Amino acid sequence: MRTDRAWAEGGAGAAAALASPREPAAGAGARERQAPGGGVVALLLRDFAGGGAERALINLANGLAELGVAADLVVLNDAGPFRRYVGPGVRVVALQSVQKGPLTGLAAAKLVTYLRHRKPARLISTLEALTLAAFVAHLLVGRRRDLVIRVATTFDREPRPWLRRLLVPLVYRWHPGVFVANSAASAANLRQHVPLDAERLHVIYNAVDFEATQRLSTGEPEHGVPFGGEGRFILFAGRLTPAKRLDNLLRAFACLDAPDVKLVILGEGPLRQQLLQLIDELGLQERVWLPGFTVNPYAYMSRAAAFVLTSDYEGLPTVLIEALACGCPVVSTDCVSGPREVLEGGRWGELVPVGDVGALAAAIRQTLASPLPADVLRERARRFSVQAAAESYYRLCFPSPGA
Repeated sequence: MRTDRAWAEGGAGAAAALASPREPAAGAGARERQAPGGGVVALLLRDFAGGGAERALINLANGLAELGVAADLVVLNDAGPFRRYVGPGVRVVALQSVQKGPLTGLAAAKLVTYLRHRKPARLISTLEALTLAAFVAHLLVGRRRDLVIRVATTFDREPRPWLRRLLVPLVYRWHPGVFVANSAASAANLRQHVPLDAERLHVIYNAVDFEATQRLSTGEPEHGVPFGGEGRFILFAGRLTPAKRLDNLLRAFACLDAPDVKLVILGEGPLRQQLLQLIDELGLQERVWLPGFTVNPYAYMSRAAAFVLTSDYEGLPTVLIEALACGCPVVSTDCVSGPREVLEGGRWGELVPVGDVGALAAAIRQTLASPLPADVLRERARRFSVQAAAESYYRLCFPSPGA
């Protein structure tokens, strides 16, 4: 892995960065495939924060590098806990060096410089604020069709500031290039709001690195073994935000009538204090643990009796797939979109109506009493491999003649 800041300077600095050799992807030799014209695929992120979008694009970049593609992770801020997961064959291009900060005019100008000098065959963007900037940058360099807009949530459920609420639908309608949705349901939802034909809208599932997840799942939990290893625990991992409806998870947990079962909530977010208050109100202080964020939730997934997702909406919840990869039984709300596709209508885990606390508690009881075998769950997770996603994006970025 290398980091290039020379793009920030433009001119000779950018040219020098372009001339620098790219390290070969680890293990890519047997599978290497030269992209047409030495083509570059860029993936745009704000930083390496611990979110699902960041992990999905890092996994995808690593997978493309394994195929011999020159994969660039273009980031505003070269910082964050997930940076360690960037593979040795991926180039990191930092548009600005501050630890935190929004997309500034300077960073947008640097993105234009990057596009002009590096000339990637495609740039993939998934976070809406960055996608708006990427659209303008491609417009300025005259290459709008080279932008791939990845939609990773349910389009009409995503909360947006008023300006983005106005601009996103307009930009999506004006964009002449392709879109990628991470589930069939999110693709269908997008088409309800943006007129897209089949040739311009593709469905490619999130990239999950099965082997890395398996390896990390055998490690020691970063915050220690929950509750000293006494009794079973159920698990949630993700941002503590309103859409995750952790209030419903806590209320369902309070209904279990199983004092030997505990609850671990991994992650940080704006609702932490409200959740702590609700835990006090429900009298669960001794049975619920919120240790914070961890870069390795898989060490907890492999030890959990069940993983529970209670979201109001999703795109394709990578965390469900990761739990399956760790052999952990899962329970999820049947929200739009994604969980129904991951679990094949309930074949690989319990699905419950959104907001139904009683049904959620019953599904958790059922899963704790009769969990599916771990090897069966792991096999299902292989359907969402990073290799499959990378192959699909390769064909999208470098279509065969006549395709």
